[in-house]
Amino acid sequence: MILRPSTGNSERHTLHNLLETRYWTLNGFSLDDAAQAHQTSAPYPKTQSEFDACDFMAEWLNEFGAPFVKDAPLQVGCLLREHHPLQINGTHMIIGEVQHLQYPEAAQRGDGSLSLSDMGLVTVTGLDTYTQPGTGVRFAPADTTSAPRRL
Repeated sequence: MILRPSTGNSERHTLHNLLETRYWTLNGFSLDDAAQAHQTSAPYPKTQSEFDACDFMAEWLNEFGAPFVKDAPLQVGCLLREHHPLQINGTHMIIGEVQHLQYPEAAQRGDGSLSLSDMGLVTVTGLDTYTQPGTGVRFAPADTTSAPRRL
């Protein structure tokens, strides 16, 4: 995961929190919840819960060290393994180990991969654009002896 740097008077609590607790969550959301999810990036004071400010209900699972968004279609809980501040632009590369993964059973394909569109999730482009993936195109693993093969 790449985290942008703090700029000016804007505090970034995500980095501080995950370095302190070593845990963080990634929660998928639908296009209907995009405005609410986008609002979590506002520079709230450290004493203000983003869950409360953005009207998300926190869910603590199995004594995991960070809250999930209750009823999020995709919940990923990570444990910090490495932190690398990047000198080139002040961003931070965070490497985590997935400790918790929850998703609707119907979203899992036969090969074990997950269908974001079946979960109704959005993808984020840049800092402000939310789109819903379509069906897309999947391919078998590439090799040097055959042309690309659709799955």
